[in-house]
Amino acid sequence: MIRSVLGRIDPAQLGVTLLHAHSTSDPDALTTELDAFRLAGGNTVIEARPASNHERLAEEPRVNIVRFPQGLTYLLPDEPCQAFLEMDRLQAKGTDLRNLAVHSADDRLANLEALCSIAVRGAWLAIEARIPAWQRSLKRLIEVGWAGQLLVGTRQCGTLDDSINAIRTAGFSHDLVDDLLVRNPRRYLAADPR
Repeated sequence: MIRSVLGRIDPAQLGVTLLHAHSTSDPDALTTELDAFRLAGGNTVIEARPASNHERLAEEPRVNIVRFPQGLTYLLPDEPCQAFLEMDRLQAKGTDLRNLAVHSADDRLANLEALCSIAVRGAWLAIEARIPAWQRSLKRLIEVGWAGQLLVGTRQCGTLDDSINAIRTAGFSHDLVDDLLVRNPRRYLAADPR
């Protein structure tokens, strides 16, 4: 079972799931964003940053909101060197990097070499699918075999629906779209030891 802000849910009920690090605490802006997400086919948001109004937001637009679970780690680096240093620090503390999601909207981290260096260590890559530089990196990561470690995420308010649409219109097979939006997030959350 996965813990949402409204209680436990079966992993099969997660549906289309995105990683989200919201940049606003304005409840009206978040409600609008979650409504647009739901209308685009979204079901669940893994919220990396805590907010006090998640319970109300989950009820109104009827989406699952999962706070970032204990046992899983979220890393939001500004550039590749910071990502590698933080991964080294976490690994030295005993963190299993297979339970780590590395997420950045900064184009400096959108290069294939840096991303593959993160993925080869076992970490998940949270990709900003709506940004052109990241779309190119996403396609290359899939081509070189990292599709099973990719999550779709966004750091900007108002972009959850754009992220879903970017994946659906990228020319990927239906099965790959389901991997990126449904199965991979479910597998990532299943690593939660609770």
